[in-house]
Amino acid sequence: MNACRTCEARVFWAKTATGKAILIDEEPVPDGNIQLFVEGGELIALVTRGDVAGKQRYKAHFATCKFAALHRRPRSSGMVGP
Repeated sequence: MNACRTCEARVFWAKTATGKAILIDEEPVPDGNIQLFVEGGELIALVTRGDVAGKQRYKAHFATCKFAALHRRPRSSGMVGP
């Protein structure tokens, strides 16, 4: 397991369905919205609603880290030009 660089919480990495890396809190929680699956030898994190076959649910660490704002990237407006 790994630890968050800022809050030192225990976390691990998974991939989203689109292949992006996502940091997940180590402990499952009843109100989590992420379920984990192994596909092709990789840990895949899927955002879900409710239980899927009794699997445990987790939260993205970005949603629970008290220092998340330090790691946010500014959003682009999507506008081009002055």
